[in-house]
Amino acid sequence: MDAVLAPILLFAVFSGVMYYVLLPFLAPIVIATGEESHMVAMALDLRKMSLYRQLREAEFEREMGLIDSADYDLTRTDLMDEVAGVLSAIEAGDAGTAESPAPAVAALAGPSCPDCGAEAESGARFCQQCGAQIGQACPQCGQTTLPEDRFCGSCGRGLIT
Repeated sequence: MDAVLAPILLFAVFSGVMYYVLLPFLAPIVIATGEESHMVAMALDLRKMSLYRQLREAEFEREMGLIDSADYDLTRTDLMDEVAGVLSAIEAGDAGTAESPAPAVAALAGPSCPDCGAEAESGARFCQQCGAQIGQACPQCGQTTLPEDRFCGSCGRGLIT
């Protein structure tokens, strides 16, 4: 009797374990609505901010000579591709349809005005369209920095007071 019961019990335990292991792969894809979509949007925004921070840090490391140009170019390309995907996902959540990453890559071209959205020249502190402040000068070297920057990308001085 034990010779028959042992394989049946072993099969039952194995089946139970495999059910819980494979369950996430067999579950239907759920489209987020309401509270869930808000959480997804927040997660995408956090990922976007993290990627932008990584881009700024890579630029800083290249300027300081900590990484060579080839590594920087590879890192920058990978990060920009990922940012383009995140921005496309954000836009798809807003518009309800996925768009190509071309507008997302164009958004990485330079700073934009927080008030009117006009593209600003690199290094500009004020918008040429509406006059709103885009960046501020580093107290040590005078280089334009963005409001969310914690350190100057030119001299490395801490900006948070």
